Amino acid sequence: MTARRGVSVSALLIVGTLLFYGSGCTYLADRGRDLTDIIEAGITVTPRLTPTVAVRWNAFDVLSFGYSKSDLMLLGWTDRQAGALRLRDDFWGLLAWGEERIWIGRDDAEAPFTEGRVLPATALPFEGREPYSVGFIGAFFGEKRPPLRTFGECPKLFHLGWIGIYANCSVIDLPDFILGWSTLDIGSDDAGGG
Repeated sequence: MTARRGVSVSALLIVGTLLFYGSGCTYLADRGRDLTDIIEAGITVTPRLTPTVAVRWNAFDVLSFGYSKSDLMLLGWTDRQAGALRLRDDFWGLLAWGEERIWIGRDDAEAPFTEGRVLPATALPFEGREPYSVGFIGAFFGEKRPPLRTFGECPKLFHLGWIGIYANCSVIDLPDFILGWSTLDIGSDDAGGG
């Protein structure tokens, strides 16, 4: 009986080792990237002498409040990029209705840019993007409905004068992170594709 158990334990250890080493570093790197997709955060600074005021909160495109017409530098983390990123934001919201257009990325055309409120990296830069409606009436009945992905995000910006903070939580990336451990890639963002 003990010999049979020893063979079973040995076989289990061999299979477990092969699975662990066979998955490679890419698997764990994908899980790390999925985790970093959930939270965006950073310090905002005004890159010129003119002060900027931006106070905005948009909860899942259903409740929006505040105003922002800003061109800032974001020192932090967003959409798998870290460092000094440009944050351009046109936003107004009065709970039931509002409008949003936001872009976060690098200025140089060679570097891939990302967008707060993520859309494909091939999407238009800030100047070519159309604003979309937000708020519990605007998001559902407005002329320009928001992209589906933005319903899972909650960006906040509080900037007074020359410094502020930005934070966003993407709850739709949480299931991608959790299910990714079972090799399901519902976000279609892993290295090997979805």
